[in-house]
Amino acid sequence: MWRQGKGDFFQGVLFLAELSTPFVCLGKVLIQYQQQHTVLHKVNGVLMLLAFFCCRVLLFPYLYYAYSRYASIPVYVVPLVAPWQCNLGAALLWPLQLYWFTLICRGALRRSAAGGCSKSTCKADNDCCLSSSNGWRKRT
Repeated sequence: MWRQGKGDFFQGVLFLAELSTPFVCLGKVLIQYQQQHTVLHKVNGVLMLLAFFCCRVLLFPYLYYAYSRYASIPVYVVPLVAPWQCNLGAALLWPLQLYWFTLICRGALRRSAAGGCSKSTCKADNDCCLSSSNGWRKRT
């Protein structure tokens, strides 16, 4: 299972991050088809937020916690005994996940504070739900 400490556990658990990808992609598709007013978009947004948090943000602390349990060592010792490639990967990827999660939260707060958008509002004013932060650009 561990291949003599080559970091298989770390690599395998990192694939769990991809569980949030379908929600991110569906959100982009719904935005492109101007379906921000639908229940599907709202439900997808909540699921994306939860999946992203569980599968990407909590992933890295869980990696170190689970490894510490497996190796029967304190959590703070794990970075010293784990393969350096795993530590480097975590150090490079986790800040990105935190940054993207803050963007997702900011977008969710903006949507909930504005009361969301209705179908008529989105058709009348495309800027209410579409912005450069979610990949949409106004054509000139």
